[in-house]
Amino acid sequence: MLSKTEIIQRWYEEIWVKGNWGMIDQIYRPAPESESLIPGGLIDTLEARELVTIFNNLITDQKVRIVHCVADGEWVSALVEMYGFKAGTDKPINMRWLTMVRLDKEIIVESYPAVDFVSLFEQLGQLPPNSFELLLSGTVLK
Repeated sequence: MLSKTEIIQRWYEEIWVKGNWGMIDQIYRPAPESESLIPGGLIDTLEARELVTIFNNLITDQKVRIVHCVADGEWVSALVEMYGFKAGTDKPINMRWLTMVRLDKEIIVESYPAVDFVSLFEQLGQLPPNSFELLLSGTVLK
């Protein structure tokens, strides 16, 4: 039986890094009572595949590490780091996020990631440097 940290690591390693779609239904089955990050609907396994595909088109050669993991019953919270490169370049991309998941044995049935997308899109060159600070100062990015 995998530890809760190993379950989270397995999710990111098998699905996000390796793109092992055959594993997704074995690792992730959103429960019907789950709240969605997208208003009005659950992120199902098909949408999860699409999200991972989008990330893999933006970031290549990914490495994922679970920095910290805390469990309380069926709930697990983890600080996750991902390192990789902007697709088609040698520009490094480093990102961190927090995720909270609910497990049913070794299956993720709820997932609530909190990702610093501003920093990610700055690193990808899609937002100007220091966007967060600019937005805090009242600057409108157009």
